[in-house]
Amino acid sequence: MENAKRLTDQLAETLASHILTGKWAIGEKMPSDQELCQTHSVSRTVLREALRVLGAKGLITARPRVGTLIAEKSAWALWDAEVLTWLGRCQTAQQKVDISQQIFDIRIALEPAMAALASSLLRRVADCNAQELANVAYAFAKAEHRAPALFDGLSAAAARRVDEFNAQELSNTV
Repeated sequence: MENAKRLTDQLAETLASHILTGKWAIGEKMPSDQELCQTHSVSRTVLREALRVLGAKGLITARPRVGTLIAEKSAWALWDAEVLTWLGRCQTAQQKVDISQQIFDIRIALEPAMAALASSLLRRVADCNAQELANVAYAFAKAEHRAPALFDGLSAAAARRVDEFNAQELSNTV
C-alpha cells in the first residue's frame, strides 16, 4: 500500500509538471485515462488517485460528458506546499506562473496585524532584556531568509530596535 501511495504521488507530480509548465494548456482536455495509464505504466486506480490530488489542488476540473480539463490559473492552489514544491522543481513553470501578486496580497493582509503585534510588544519593551529582543530580531531574520518577499526589511528593523535598546540601556547605566 505504501508503494502505491508513492507511485500516486510520483504520478501526481509528473502530471502537475505538464500543467505547470504549459505542456497542457489551460482549458485543454487531458489525455484519456487509458492513454495516461499506458504512458505512465500505472493502474487506473493509481491514475484516479493522482487525478483526485490534482483536482483537490485546483489544477484540473472534471466535467461530465466532457472529460478532465486543465483548470484556470485562478483556481490553482498556488500556496499549497506540494504545488509550491512542484513549481520550484519546474524551471519553465517558474517562468509561466507569476505569484508575485499573491505574495503582495498576503503582505497587505499580514503587515497590519504584524505591525499591531510589534507595537504591543514594543509597549512591553521596558520589561524585556537585550537577549529577548535579540531573539525577536533573530526570528525576523530567519523568517526573512525563508520568505524574503514576505518579510523584506523586517529583520533590519528588528536589529535597529535591538541596537536602540542597547544604546538606551548603555545611556541609562552611565
